[in-house]
Amino acid sequence: FDYYNASKNVCAIVPPQMKVAINPNKLRIEKSKSKSTDTQIRLIRKEQATLRGKLPQGVRNFISMRMQNASVLVQLDFKYQKETGKVLFTDWSGRTDDQTVSDSTANVGRSDPTKKLSVGAWIRGDGYDRLFAVSVVVLPWKLAV
Repeated sequence: FDYYNASKNVCAIVPPQMKVAINPNKLRIEKSKSKSTDTQIRLIRKEQATLRGKLPQGVRNFISMRMQNASVLVQLDFKYQKETGKVLFTDWSGRTDDQTVSDSTANVGRSDPTKKLSVGAWIRGDGYDRLFAVSVVVLPWKLAV
């Protein structure tokens, strides 16, 4: 890590065991940059509805999309690096809903692809031009294994 926000709130979060799917070429939701956390959550829900609309009726409700925890985004970046030799978060960060301190949430990313991964914080109600919501699909456990 280049930097890790050691907030007790963030360090105490243990995400549930799950399998996820991503499209590394469309991981960030482009319209979400410079938006607040709550707006980004709404954009994720909209993307979820669009994805579900493309799936057969019988499986639509088995997948979900939500704002992931910092640890999930870190694991995605590490796994992607292991599989491809490239970093997933290049010159941008993915927002989480993990509270670091009052009114701030964690984010995961890099300012440059040659830098180490950082887990930082940003004000919940503010956007930033390098801070995006990410598109991570949570798969049903029975279908994922």
